[in-house]
Amino acid sequence: MNFSVYPNPVHSGQTLYIIADVDDDLLEGAVIEVYNSQGKPVGNPVNLQGQVTTLNVSYPTGLYIFVLRGKGGFSKEMKVIVEN
Repeated sequence: MNFSVYPNPVHSGQTLYIIADVDDDLLEGAVIEVYNSQGKPVGNPVNLQGQVTTLNVSYPTGLYIFVLRGKGGFSKEMKVIVEN
């Protein structure tokens, strides 16, 4: 099971591709939650759209933690750097 984002670092205003190479059953109802470097949630959770999800990045410059939460308590983290 693999979870990655491309590009990383990403520029604010760019499209970020979230790739979830996990079993389809774990993707059912799965979401991406985004947290800033202080651990506070940023925006609302994003529903995964299959194994590749696109997200327009409109966050200020900084480090963010993207958490993939799937079925049965499955979760995986990825750090993403946003640049201007």
